[in-house]
Amino acid sequence: MRVLGVTGTDTGVGKTLVATALFMAAHRHAPFHYWKPVQTGGLADDDTARVRALSGLPAHFFEAPVHHFPAPVSPHLAARLCDQTISRASLEEKRAALQAQGRSLIVEGAGGLLVPYAPDFLQAEFFQTLGAEWVVVVEDRLGAINHTLLTLHAMQALDLKVLGLVLNFSEEKSHNAQSLQEYGKVPVLARVSRTLSPERALDGLVDKLTVLF
Repeated sequence: MRVLGVTGTDTGVGKTLVATALFMAAHRHAPFHYWKPVQTGGLADDDTARVRALSGLPAHFFEAPVHHFPAPVSPHLAARLCDQTISRASLEEKRAALQAQGRSLIVEGAGGLLVPYAPDFLQAEFFQTLGAEWVVVVEDRLGAINHTLLTLHAMQALDLKVLGLVLNFSEEKSHNAQSLQEYGKVPVLARVSRTLSPERALDGLVDKLTVLF
């Protein structure tokens, strides 16, 4: 089995589009299951449903989140607003069950790398248990270099393997790709134009991500 993860430099940077493309690229080679362990936001923010709609893949390839809270805020706060707590044990139990079944996974994180799940529990700490290889999604704008290098430095410190970057909402004049490869020491796997709709962007992105399989 193989586990690939998608995280981002921030929320709203297009992780779900990239996770969909990675999921579809994976299925050209072997069965993978999509899993977003923690989801916040109501029906309009249901990333599992969105990936299913965009990919067209059958329902049995989708794992339900362990936690799904209605408020569109950070996981720790969304849980608190429901008088609940995200526990390590709940996530570890699901992870262990999936891996015991030998399922290859595409795992999509919530928000950025270091969002808190609970007062003493960061998302990145759970990522360390997955044994995953990671694609980092970056909004290609002013400030992207700093945000990306901070994320990459944190991932290196946590011993999380990074396969490469996807630059989303890119403009032709942007020079961030060259700078990020130079200073981040990881490849830019793809750039997604700001002018493309998710549906139009998906096919080209799937083709580019097949190099990971």
